Amino acid sequence: MNKKAVLLLLMSVMISFSCSNDKLSQPKTKNNAEYELYIKDALEVMGMPRPADSYNYPCLPGMEEWKVFQSSKEMTDACQVPVDILKAQSTQAVIQDLWEYPFFNSWGNESSSCYSFQDHILNIVKGLNAYTELNSRKDAAQCLLDRYKVMPVNLSLSSYRNAYELLFSQPQFIEQLSKEEKRALIKEALGKDVEMEEKAKVGDWSYFPNAAHSCTCFLISRIMQNVNYEPFIQLCKENELVARFVEFGFEQSCPSNLEADKKVFEQIIQNGKIFINNK
Repeated sequence: MNKKAVLLLLMSVMISFSCSNDKLSQPKTKNNAEYELYIKDALEVMGMPRPADSYNYPCLPGMEEWKVFQSSKEMTDACQVPVDILKAQSTQAVIQDLWEYPFFNSWGNESSSCYSFQDHILNIVKGLNAYTELNSRKDAAQCLLDRYKVMPVNLSLSSYRNAYELLFSQPQFIEQLSKEEKRALIKEALGKDVEMEEKAKVGDWSYFPNAAHSCTCFLISRIMQNVNYEPFIQLCKENELVARFVEFGFEQSCPSNLEADKKVFEQIIQNGKIFINNK
């Protein structure tokens, strides 16, 4: 065998070995039926089918692969959706990537260093490829709105909707909506808020309204700020607590005053109701 043939043979073996190692190094992706067992709570509170082109994370809490991680960075790194996959996904599937992200609805240790709603949601999503991709989609807000409209009110799993409202509250998404769509979003949020309050009267839901109610108010207040709704803008100028809430949401660094918080929420809700009826 001449030298050229030997060289070609060696190169072929090396390429084959390299490809085999690549396949071995990739976490084994579970089929949809098996995978969905690990995200059953997320699926329960969607109110819509899981998009057909959704991404199955190779590692999630409860899986054997997850147990080897020693730090939150290892966990978040394992949950980065590859950019080439994101580019091929529908916008609803990109949103689904965020919805199923293990820390999306986290209000525990992952966000303990945050001191406001705004810091909290950005701390969770800002480093994710899926969030970057969603920001680039021109139909992001329309898809977020469509999904929000069918999202059920679920007390025990309200953390998903809370996080979703904080995500939707980001200015770049609100800006994409028309004025009528913004009005429709406030109307939908107000309706869900009433339903949540009614359900909270049954059983021990003493955290309401400060936990669930406040995220809805944050979304409503930011929409009214975006459309420059004059009565609400004037309220923000006159009331520092309302103005700070619109900018930050709840602030952990500030002492909580339940009566003051309740007053802020009431003013936001009242303005929201007037806004949707003011054609």
